[in-house]
Amino acid sequence: MTLNYKEIFLGFIAVALLLSGSLLSAQDSDGRRDKHGPEFRYDPAHQARAQEMMESLRVWKVTEILEVDEKLAEKLYPRIREQGKIRRESDEMLLEGIRNLQRLLDQNPLDEKALNEAMDGYMALKVQRAVIDQKAMNRILELLTVKQRAQYLVIDEEFPKMVRKFLKQRGRGMEPDSGRSPRRQRPGNTPGTR
Repeated sequence: MTLNYKEIFLGFIAVALLLSGSLLSAQDSDGRRDKHGPEFRYDPAHQARAQEMMESLRVWKVTEILEVDEKLAEKLYPRIREQGKIRRESDEMLLEGIRNLQRLLDQNPLDEKALNEAMDGYMALKVQRAVIDQKAMNRILELLTVKQRAQYLVIDEEFPKMVRKFLKQRGRGMEPDSGRSPRRQRPGNTPGTR
């Protein structure tokens, strides 16, 4: 059996992401259950660490597929990280906008004026995110050849799907609700016997 270092690396990242997960606690800071997420609540510190790990994995994948040399890497990586930072910050603002909308929807009676203002603010944030993201993307693409640009666009779009698929495939071998891998079957150690 040969070791596939790429799979080992991806497995390590997947485990790290799962362990550091952004969903940690079933209660708000004041001890009440989070009614919008009865099982878990969002933890920004852990989400940030998970996103940083994802960004590192993404940079590694870009390096591999685009065959980035050292000279290009010096210019490219800071721009990729800048784009990631922009996305994380704007995602956080969008998440807060959604939370605000949900709070307004939960009010009785419904304040339609405040709800309209919150929706307008949320939509403005989405437009602003798209513009800023496009500028960051252009800064990356200007460094690349035509082929590399196409490859980068594909990676940028497909990378989250690749990670989800990988995590889903890795999760199939897990015992239900245990969080542990199943015991390996040894000769004479069949299920139901000892």
